[in-house]
Amino acid sequence: GENKSNLLVVRYPDSKKAHLAFDQFIDAYMPEAKDLGIALMENNKWTAGMIKNEFVSIIFDAPTKESARQMVRQTLLNLEQKP
Repeated sequence: GENKSNLLVVRYPDSKKAHLAFDQFIDAYMPEAKDLGIALMENNKWTAGMIKNEFVSIIFDAPTKESARQMVRQTLLNLEQKP
């Protein structure tokens, strides 16, 4: 429905490659978010991304700025707790 968000999680071989890929994503998809990792898109929905070690988490089409931040944060916390 209208409130559907899409989550992308990618695990890279190491944190250096994760940072490189995330930086390239930001540069290409939302350069205005270079420092914050979050941007309001043309569809009036939020896209946010974060890196934790070798993981990159990106949420697309979040309804609010805070929900976007919370979803990527929680995803990375959940991954951190996996054995």
